[in-house]
Amino acid sequence: MRLQSKNFIVCAALAVLASCAPKPDAVKPTKNVIFMLTDGTSEGALAAARWYQRYMTGDYTFNLNLDPYVCGLVQTHESDCPITCSAPGMSAYMTGVLGRMGNVSIHPEPHPEQDFYPVDPERAWQPAATVLEAARYWQGKSTGLVCTVTFPHATPGAASAHLARRWNYHDIALQQACEGLDLVFGSGRKVLTDEMRGMIAETGATLLEDDVDAFRAFDKGRLWAIFGQDFTDFELDRDPATQPSLSEMTAKALDLLSHNGNKKGFFLMVEGSKVDYGAHSRDPMELITELLEFDRAVKVCMDFAKKDGNTTVVFVPDHGNCGIQIGGGGYDDYETNPVDSVYAGLRDCRSSSWKMTERLQGCRESEIPSVFKEWTGITLRPAELKALKANMSRTEGDYMKVSDSYNLQSVICDIYLSRSHINIIGGQHTGEDVFFGVYNPNGQRPSGVIRNVALNEYLCRVMGLPKPLEALTDELYAPQDKVFEGFECSVAAKTPGLGDAGEAAVLTVNGNGVKLQIPAYHNMVIRTRGESVDTVRTRAQCVYMPENGKFYVDATLGRLLD
Repeated sequence: MRLQSKNFIVCAALAVLASCAPKPDAVKPTKNVIFMLTDGTSEGALAAARWYQRYMTGDYTFNLNLDPYVCGLVQTHESDCPITCSAPGMSAYMTGVLGRMGNVSIHPEPHPEQDFYPVDPERAWQPAATVLEAARYWQGKSTGLVCTVTFPHATPGAASAHLARRWNYHDIALQQACEGLDLVFGSGRKVLTDEMRGMIAETGATLLEDDVDAFRAFDKGRLWAIFGQDFTDFELDRDPATQPSLSEMTAKALDLLSHNGNKKGFFLMVEGSKVDYGAHSRDPMELITELLEFDRAVKVCMDFAKKDGNTTVVFVPDHGNCGIQIGGGGYDDYETNPVDSVYAGLRDCRSSSWKMTERLQGCRESEIPSVFKEWTGITLRPAELKALKANMSRTEGDYMKVSDSYNLQSVICDIYLSRSHINIIGGQHTGEDVFFGVYNPNGQRPSGVIRNVALNEYLCRVMGLPKPLEALTDELYAPQDKVFEGFECSVAAKTPGLGDAGEAAVLTVNGNGVKLQIPAYHNMVIRTRGESVDTVRTRAQCVYMPENGKFYVDATLGRLLD
């Protein structure tokens, strides 16, 4: 009887949670949708950032700008794993499809021993259309990306491109360059090639590289603004004279998108990218200050949405990272200690561990204590000075592995943590549920504990999409053997005579006296009929998946052989 009673209570609770979520016909679409993602942000980071700001300003009434809009928790996971990496984490929100590690908005390969839900083997490796693509191709809306890392990184990449491996920035960037995005703000000069610059120009966009003055003066048209080689400076280190903040880029994006004359509205993705960097490094200063800057961007979006009256704002992390908490460890007498016992040792810290690494490697050994004191306010202990000197030449190039090895940056992070009562359990992703928040002018928003793909369902409803995203997948990314059934197809790694486009894999199709050459990750088809050669632009980029040797192309391209 007791077990039956418990089951009844559980079922009743689940029914209540289910009733909180808006029904498909209960969500009124809004003209604009802003999707904001704070990368790698554990729930405990909210309290850590909130109390840090209260301590630093003395205003103990301070709350985060996002606080009033938090309405539930999201279960983040991959198709076969409870802990997700950023690419499938963001892809689930953008496509409603669960992927595997490294997947950028594609259908995953089945993993029968581990898959949580059925995975369609017929769709394995097929690109999965995103809500950003639906906004553009189905609704004619303007679209944009704002981030503080290289623009083809996991989160912006998953909103606007498709690939099995997230680290192939070149092929992701090619897709974004020809996508026709109205704006892209972020970093990534090291990824840009002359071919990409040409492709961006062909979409009618202006490309600015490390030109903050021109960025601030720009007032009309499509714009790509790229700052830095790989990522913009951490907010702790940023020079406003050379780089804009995330909140400034967000405000600029909203100004351009709302005044571009497109009456159909826009879809904007904004990422607080480097909270995740701080979490991986176990740097409490990077993590907290990057999250506070993301929160300022949230205010920019909320202010716009409330004034506009026809805009929905959604914010969420893609996954947790590092399990940051106030307290823990040796903080046994926490109930008698004031807030300064947590933060006093970091009050004068004005440098990220990443920048501090650069500063120490650029000074003489005798200057290490004074330089460290100047930028952090911390007087080094003998053992700490010894550890810094011993690791002066040891660096970790992969931001995701800083905490996994003994290197100069990890030593600096350990010093920061030792001066606080902030506890970080590790420098890797976690499988915890993450917070999400929504502002909707009609008060229609999901709540409770939901799955990541359920957030995609909400986005589709509030955007008013006419059909399921799977229908757009089949329109834009049909497999070559279906589109060109009965015709001769071959794939070459490189094809001479196609210029830069020939450096990528090329699908060649022959039939009815016509030859089609389709370069991967471009939105073009070169059609040859006798002596006549012309270039046909496709609606979306054509995607090649080396994993199964197939191209995925616009379903209508078979007509070019008629």
